[in-house]
Amino acid sequence: MKRDSSAVGGFTLIELLIVVALVIISAGVTSDIILTLIRSYNKTRISNEIEQNGNFLTLKLDRELRDAISIDTTQTTSTKLVFTIVNSSGTQDTVTYAVKSVSGVGSVVRSTGSSPTEVLLTNNSSPEGIAVEVGDASNPNFKLIGSSPTVVKLNFKMYQVGSPVNQFTGQTTIRDTIVVRGTY
Repeated sequence: MKRDSSAVGGFTLIELLIVVALVIISAGVTSDIILTLIRSYNKTRISNEIEQNGNFLTLKLDRELRDAISIDTTQTTSTKLVFTIVNSSGTQDTVTYAVKSVSGVGSVVRSTGSSPTEVLLTNNSSPEGIAVEVGDASNPNFKLIGSSPTVVKLNFKMYQVGSPVNQFTGQTTIRDTIVVRGTY
C-alpha cells in the first residue's frame, strides 16, 4: 500500500506511546526532585529554629549571669537557677531561670523579684517550636561548681515540639560554663 505524500500530520500509535512514556518519566523525576527540596527545606528550618532558640537562651543567661553579684545556693536546683543582679535603677534584684513544663512542653522561663510574672524564653508552639528536656539530679540543667569564684554549668537538650514525621526531627544539646564575675 502506498502512502500519500500529500497527507500532513498524524502520529502513529508507537510514537504516541513513546511520548506518553517520556512525559510520565519526566513528571516522576520532577516530583521526586521537588519532594527532596521540600524535605531539605523543612530539616533546615527545624535545625535553625532549635539553634536560634538555644543561642538566644544561652546569650541572655550568659550576659545576666556574668554580671551577677551572687548565686542563691539554697534555692538553686538542677532545674532552677536563682541569682542577684544590680538592675538599671541601681538596686538589687533577684532573677530566677527555671526549666519546667509549660502547657505540657519543657520550656525555660525567667522571672525577677520585682516582676514575679514568668516570661517564656523558648518558643514552645507546635510544630516549629522547641522543647527543653527538664533535667534531674543525674543530668541537671544548672549545676554549681566551686564557690570562689562561682561557676555555673549549663546543660540544655533541645528538640522539636510535638510528634513530627521521623525525617523532619532535629535536636541539639547546648553546654556552657559561666564564671560569675561578682564572686571573685
